[in-house]
Amino acid sequence: MDTQARDRYAALYRDTHADVLRFVLRRSSGGLAQAEDVTAEVFLVAWRRLADVPTDPIAARAYLYAIARNCLLTEQRSASRRESLQVRLRNDVAPDIGMSAQEISTPGHADAIVSSAVIRKAWDELSAKDQEVLALATWESPTSAHAGQALGITAATYRMRLKRARAKFGRALQSKEQ
Repeated sequence: MDTQARDRYAALYRDTHADVLRFVLRRSSGGLAQAEDVTAEVFLVAWRRLADVPTDPIAARAYLYAIARNCLLTEQRSASRRESLQVRLRNDVAPDIGMSAQEISTPGHADAIVSSAVIRKAWDELSAKDQEVLALATWESPTSAHAGQALGITAATYRMRLKRARAKFGRALQSKEQ
């Protein structure tokens, strides 16, 4: 790669790394180590596809958020497969090798997104899509166009999802507070 591309990548990394890491941390239950791994994967993809990264800094950040979202979804699928394997191991293998299910299972990760019990319960009632759109709007504050790009939808669809998600969350909060 030529020096101009390396300089562009270095500037992209310098200007967006902290934001992408925060984006991943807020959506990941695996802690800082997992978030750093996912963020590294995001920037590896950005390096490989540097020509596809928008030159506008805000659009580039939204592009990286979209990559991060896809990396997180892949990580979640992998975690689900690992969890399924653990269940099978507990049910099938543990009795055969004389180990208790507790010795084989791993402790779950605390979800630190929302600490209040009332808010947590209301949040849990939302669909994954509603949670995603609310989290993006709350923590990243992108424009509708950039948020839509990050989620792989149009700006109008993003605005409608956000409006509906806010209403659902408000109703869920009201029902929990009563």
